[in-house]
Amino acid sequence: HVESASPFFGFYIGADDKNSTMNLLQFYQGGISMGDRDYYLQNDDNTLKIRNAYKAYINKLFTLAGYQEQEAAEAAEAVLDLETEIAKVSVDRATLRDVHKNYNKMTIKEFTSRFNFIDWEIFFKETGICKSEELNAGQVTFFAGLTEVLKKASLEQQKDYLAFKLLNSAANYLSDDFVNANFDFYGRALQGKEKLQPRWKSSLAVVNRSLAEAFGQMYVEKYFPASSKEKMLEMVANLQTALGERINALEWMSD
Repeated sequence: HVESASPFFGFYIGADDKNSTMNLLQFYQGGISMGDRDYYLQNDDNTLKIRNAYKAYINKLFTLAGYQEQEAAEAAEAVLDLETEIAKVSVDRATLRDVHKNYNKMTIKEFTSRFNFIDWEIFFKETGICKSEELNAGQVTFFAGLTEVLKKASLEQQKDYLAFKLLNSAANYLSDDFVNANFDFYGRALQGKEKLQPRWKSSLAVVNRSLAEAFGQMYVEKYFPASSKEKMLEMVANLQTALGERINALEWMSD
């Protein structure tokens, strides 16, 4: 997680959906590198084609990382098997769109005692989370299912999985062989793209992702003086007032 590999699940700090004045530690389902659970569970021709391409991609990364042929094949099998089990306990897209089902605020003590699939004390220490007392367990059924999945997964299988997650997250920053392998699956097989974007575009995207706020601050200092901010705040306040008046005039909407 510290190296942005995001194994098993994801987390971030974001506004509490029921109290927007407060930030809250948000945990959510993840751990599957094809993104959607259906890629692992459906068996139509197109899905099978994508899944086979994914398995070949996993094998390729292990091979590029120095695994022997048999070793890479076995590791790829282990990774796909574990991700498939994670996909089985993941909630579907329709459920993910239900904001009420995805709000499950609880204390960290309750969360870590209910879903004890890793040593949470070490996790929070290493990721720098030290002051939170509460979190939102976005998909409770997922974390319950993941707890059971990892009880059954062997240590070697989890090691292969973690190694792949790290390689996959780093692939775009390694040699051309890794970059091309990553594009062959995520760009060509999964998204239907035909051509890898030029290096300057990739470099710019990295800067935008990593330094967007810092560059935004420089832009604001040069092109957005305090007087402009005052005008924008006034305009937004006027919009709030106007929208409030419209809402209050709606006969069909209750208090």
